[in-house]
Amino acid sequence: MKVQYYTISCNVSCIKSIKYAIIPMNNLIRIQRIEIVNNCKFVPMKTRQKTTKSVFLIALVIATISLGFYRDFVFKSINALLKAKDFEATFTLPSSLSFFQNMEYNTLGTTKWILTLICALLFLIISVFFIKILFVNKNYIKYTIWSYILITTLSFLIIALGFLFKKHFQDFYSVSRYLMGIVQSPILLMILIPAFKIAEVQQKEIEKRNS
Repeated sequence: MKVQYYTISCNVSCIKSIKYAIIPMNNLIRIQRIEIVNNCKFVPMKTRQKTTKSVFLIALVIATISLGFYRDFVFKSINALLKAKDFEATFTLPSSLSFFQNMEYNTLGTTKWILTLICALLFLIISVFFIKILFVNKNYIKYTIWSYILITTLSFLIIALGFLFKKHFQDFYSVSRYLMGIVQSPILLMILIPAFKIAEVQQKEIEKRNS
């Protein structure tokens, strides 16, 4: 009689296993557990999910802070270079941004707008990940994306009006810049998260009343 041994993995925190023997007996098969490894602690699925969720949230917070500081560093450096060009003064950018040094004035202005859109897109991506982790309702992701799109579109419409009414260009530019500042920072996310939390609470209350 030939006894076959198989190892079946168990859902545990350590790499352990349970061994079973499959023993042929006439036309029947008897399965007998012959060994179980001790000190094998089970980790509930919810606990592991919470740990993973916490790690992702910490990573997103670090990414948000890092992006905010780096964006501020880049834009302040470019603005300082533009001012230096206005007054025909000499200003040397940090070595990490030296590729901007020899750009023409108009090219630097265009580059700022491109970088503005890139930063807004990066903050949108981070915000989507935050919402995806914190909330089950997938509609909140759509609301987040549309919030960024609407604010960015409104900002560009306002700056377009500034070009039409050149006497008030600076006023339009200030408003447009303020709006773009919102989508290039955690401000919008800090508004959306409490709003979605309140919406969830209200939805639960409605469901309780109807049940």
